[in-house]
Amino acid sequence: MMQFRFFLCLILGLMTTILFAQASDLPQKAKPGACYAKCLISSNKDFKYATKVREFPVFIGESSKKVKTKMVTVEVSPAEKEWVKKQSTKNCLSADPNDCLIWCLQTTKKAEYLELEVLKHTRKLSDDEWEYKQVEVKYKKTEDLGGGTVWKEVICENNITPSFLNKLNLQLKEQGYDSGTDGKTFDSRLKSALTQFQRKNSLPVGQLDLETIKALNLK
Repeated sequence: MMQFRFFLCLILGLMTTILFAQASDLPQKAKPGACYAKCLISSNKDFKYATKVREFPVFIGESSKKVKTKMVTVEVSPAEKEWVKKQSTKNCLSADPNDCLIWCLQTTKKAEYLELEVLKHTRKLSDDEWEYKQVEVKYKKTEDLGGGTVWKEVICENNITPSFLNKLNLQLKEQGYDSGTDGKTFDSRLKSALTQFQRKNSLPVGQLDLETIKALNLK
């Protein structure tokens, strides 16, 4: 009974967006007889932060009546994000709650800003009436590609047999991703091993898509 419920959850996960989505939500070049599902595409980079100093001209004189200034907003620390698991749907029927979770990109720290009143120009000002204010800002050394979901062709549910899952399990184990299961059902441990393999190899995450199947030398 439990195996049936795991299998049913997998089918629902693959078919919900296919059978019940509007036609405009499906891939534009979908092939007849093929199955599709949305997979997570995320950056696989480890972002490192560095700091630099920016300079802004500010007025330090006694009278600013004839001085033209403007307000600028400086981002001194960028927002930080990470991938976390969240509840996906109330319709998931798996006995294991982990099977009903999806990966989401979530902001863990908001960006920080500094408001500055700076000079529009320094013409006609003496050296003792203005100076450069130094502001230390934090930035990412690599570009944040973020993440999202895209349509990918996946293995149709009628091809997800116990034999296929067993081969999938063995291939993941050979690659160093041991699920610790017999591989007869697509349970949370086997899916966890699969997603680890996908993330490590910069593949779409979360489904049995054809790119992943090819990378594992499965037919």
